[in-house]
Amino acid sequence: MNQTQLTFPESLIHDDTIRIVCTARSVVQSEILKAAEWIKNMGFKVEFGKTIGKVDNQFGGTDSERAEDLQNAINNPHVKAIWCARGGYGTARILDMIDFSAIVKNPKWIIGFSDITALHAALYKEGLISMHAPMPINVTDTNENRISLELMLSYLTGKYESIEWSKSDKDVQGVAKGNIVGGNLSVIYSLRGTKYDIDSTNTILVLEDIDEYLYHIDRMCVNFHLGEKFKNLSALISGQFTKMNDNTINFGKTANEIIEHYSNINQISVRAFDAPFGHIDYNLPFLHGASATIEVGKEKVMLSYNG
Repeated sequence: MNQTQLTFPESLIHDDTIRIVCTARSVVQSEILKAAEWIKNMGFKVEFGKTIGKVDNQFGGTDSERAEDLQNAINNPHVKAIWCARGGYGTARILDMIDFSAIVKNPKWIIGFSDITALHAALYKEGLISMHAPMPINVTDTNENRISLELMLSYLTGKYESIEWSKSDKDVQGVAKGNIVGGNLSVIYSLRGTKYDIDSTNTILVLEDIDEYLYHIDRMCVNFHLGEKFKNLSALISGQFTKMNDNTINFGKTANEIIEHYSNINQISVRAFDAPFGHIDYNLPFLHGASATIEVGKEKVMLSYNG
């Protein structure tokens, strides 16, 4: 059932604690020290979960270790925000091991993107808003990353600012409202047919991906088309499709052209392409599950939050 009224986490104040945990690929503490420094500079306290530095093949600890670390952060009342260290793969493997009752009772921010899309989907099912945003592994010294982190700070502290970006030649102008949902295309596809599959009816659906073959992008879009996930959208936002791969015999379309093709078939009335969401330094946060309005104009696209 599509949800329209979701709960915002409590805003952070000075000296609140942000804990960094691994839900997917492994990370060592030295890789995320810039993120820890940023947290401290913003006036918050930083903690590292037990999974930071753990390795189980490609994962940041075993499934049970990663689930326990996330659960501890969820249950601990002094942890006000949980920042997933990095993506890669593995978050979906632990979803059914998590008890979300504590965070439903006392909502707190959970932050990340890419593989963390699986966690956003689970939180959406629980009626909670979360943040699709850069992760500690992504923190750099670039101006683009600085802007992304500044917006993330605004959202963490209760200032839900609008964002805008330049219009693409594939955009379809119009105004639409709905809960903004989605994230990584491959992860959303992997959740199809499960209890975590996002009901996209009347939503603003965001898609992004990295390191996929173009025919894989098409195959996933075929599933969305045949399974009617593209049907009855309020709007579609196509973000960044980074480091796409092709076969020796070219597929013949870019990722955005593939998505444009299925947007046309499904007559999605409002569309924005090449949006600043995904695997780039200029990866602007969005409030997953929040009621939003998108205005696709002649020159600019604006995304704002309702209420």
